[in-house]
Amino acid sequence: MSAYATGGLASTPGDMMRLAAMFLNLGVHQGRRLVSREAILEMGTDQTKNLRINPCPEWRWGLGWDATHHPGLEAVGVKAWQKNGGTFLFSSEFFVLPDHHMALMIAGSGPAYGALRIAEGVLLRALAAVRAIPSVPPALVGIPPAVSESVDAGSVAGIYANHEAPIKVQATEAGAIDILQWGNGAWQPLAQGLTLRTDGWWWNDAVPQSSYRWQTVDDKLYLIQRTTAGYGHYRSSMPIGQRLPPREAPLPDAWQARLGTRWQLVNESPDSLARVFENDVVILGELPDLPGYLLWNNTQLLLPDSDDRARMTIQVPVNHGRDLVEIEMETADGAPQLRVGSSLFRQLAEA
Repeated sequence: MSAYATGGLASTPGDMMRLAAMFLNLGVHQGRRLVSREAILEMGTDQTKNLRINPCPEWRWGLGWDATHHPGLEAVGVKAWQKNGGTFLFSSEFFVLPDHHMALMIAGSGPAYGALRIAEGVLLRALAAVRAIPSVPPALVGIPPAVSESVDAGSVAGIYANHEAPIKVQATEAGAIDILQWGNGAWQPLAQGLTLRTDGWWWNDAVPQSSYRWQTVDDKLYLIQRTTAGYGHYRSSMPIGQRLPPREAPLPDAWQARLGTRWQLVNESPDSLARVFENDVVILGELPDLPGYLLWNNTQLLLPDSDDRARMTIQVPVNHGRDLVEIEMETADGAPQLRVGSSLFRQLAEA
């Protein structure tokens, strides 16, 4: 499986800075115009203004840019175009500050070394050094606001779906909210004892790095998580799930018969990312708390619309609504075959 479309295109810092120079010069590099000025400006223009579903408006994408006004730099009044990238092998951050003629590229091995925090720290110090900002901003103090008046916490209870794992929201007897995530065949705590505060977010005093709220858009109820981000001087929010309604009808018999079956990926090279870094055996199941939906490999909740097809069920903006799958059952050489996009799976014999 090629990762080119998901962050796997390889380059060098030197070439990326040549690209940055072209952006800063509005399409001109080494005296030659490579891209029109209008195209560069359009790439850096907020493309989210007319989105029908956008519960977190601080995410303002461009054409090719993850952000045309990156929140970490916008927090200090500086416009920044930003794109991150990464796979299991590396992570990177690429910034262009068009009004200050600055750019930065950082790349490193693995996804967990904190590329965004490092990149923002370097840029903030550079901006302070040239007096574009008064000083490097301090980290946020994680003290939640005062508790608000009690509300009906049960109104947001339910099962929320995304591309990663189902989430369960439940009200407690004390009027608080617990959030759990499905993993290893059971519900695991994600955030507990959340209470509504005067800023409209649900907090836990003991874990102030994250807070939560709910928002209905287009009759869809979204769970939104807000966390301290980047260098630590701002908060960023993201929808992490969409509530699914209970199903009155059970799974069709054809899908009931497939519950518990295991399927192995068969059309990938042994050294592809999918085979080396991911489990190439998937399982079809059903979430006990939400019968009637098909649980794909303990991650995504799908809705069968025929005996041979199950479709995606959610529209979640930003990261948690990406990489959604739809599956189709086929027959190849007289044996059942499962198709997910261009990936093919063959059923494994029961152990």
